Parts: sequence; C-alpha cells; structure tokens
Amino acid sequence: MSVQVVVKFPNNKVVSVSVMNKCGTSTVFATLGYPRIQTTIRNISRELRPRNEYWESNNDCPYNIDYNIAIVRDPVDRMYSVYKQRILSRNWENIKDDVISWDMYVRDFPRIKNQYKDIEIHTIPQVDRHGTDPSKFDFIYNTTELGSEFIPRISKISNVDIPTTIHFKKTRDPQEDIIDEHRQLIKEYFADDYKYWGNYFQ
Repeated sequence: MSVQVVVKFPNNKVVSVSVMNKCGTSTVFATLGYPRIQTTIRNISRELRPRNEYWESNNDCPYNIDYNIAIVRDPVDRMYSVYKQRILSRNWENIKDDVISWDMYVRDFPRIKNQYKDIEIHTIPQVDRHGTDPSKFDFIYNTTELGSEFIPRISKISNVDIPTTIHFKKTRDPQEDIIDEHRQLIKEYFADDYKYWGNYFQ
C-alpha cells in the first residue's frame, strides 16, 4: 500500500507527504499530527479529518499545498525490514513455515510476493507512489534522515517544536548476512526504483 498524507497545520501551512509501507509511515503520521494533536499517535486521520485538516490525496485538499515531500528507502533495507517484521515477527500468513531464511526470501522473492498478500503490499515499488520525476517534490528524504532532517523540517514549516517521535528508531545494522548477490537480485527486482530514485538511496 502506498500513502499520500496531506495535512494543514495550525499556522495554515499545508504539507503533502508521499510515502510507502515500510518506509517510515509511522514516523510520518506521528510527525505530521503532532503540531495539532501535541502527541505522537499514528492514527491522525481520526483527529484531523473532522477539523478539515487531513486528506489522502493532493486533489482532495481544498487548499494550496505549500510543500510536497517524498520519503524513500533503499530497497535492500526495505526488503530486510519486511523480512524481519512481516515474516519473522508478525508472520500473519504463516509465511515463516515456507520462507525459512533471508537467503531464500531474496532468491525466491517473485514467488513469495505473488503468494503472500502481506509481502506484496509491503514491497510495492516506490515508483508506484512517487512516480519517476523527483523534481516535483520540494524535499526528498531517505528514511535514515527522518530524525535528522524530516522532523526538523516539519517543525520549521509548522512553527511547532516536534520531538523525535516514539515511532522513530535508528537504523540498526542487519543481523543477517546480506551478500553482494542478494543486493544485485534486489536491484533487479526494483530496477525502476533504482533508476529514478537511486540517487537518494545513498
């Protein structure tokens, strides 16, 4: 699933953020809701929609959008995050019974994605949400910059001092052995993401 979050802050600035599952959605929601709600909850639509301060597309928003922002993530990091959370931890579709290792997950990814809906929706290519033209965004942040760049930027735009949200976690070093062959396979699976957004994955 891809997400478009459009929020109107108390100072009347309007920000639109394009983000994908497993690319910092919890942090994005918590950060965008904080200027009005003053807490870092993820379900901001319930609080902001009745105030006419939340929309799920630029077209639905009746106000001029001041800033368009995209959040991107290196597909290798994203694939690893999906493996750790959706398979090893949550395992909602009993995927772990079939996908027995990180190596198998990467090598057999096309079949796994087609077989398990939970994996499919958490690995949709980022070009499906962001498109192929980075110039349409005012700011583009890697998930590694959520705490250092994105949150301060939203604080500046909203004129509200936003703390590092409870959802934000520093990127941890992988526990699995991600070898060059894995990286190459992932680059092939997500070729368009690397083609159009690769400069922001560094």
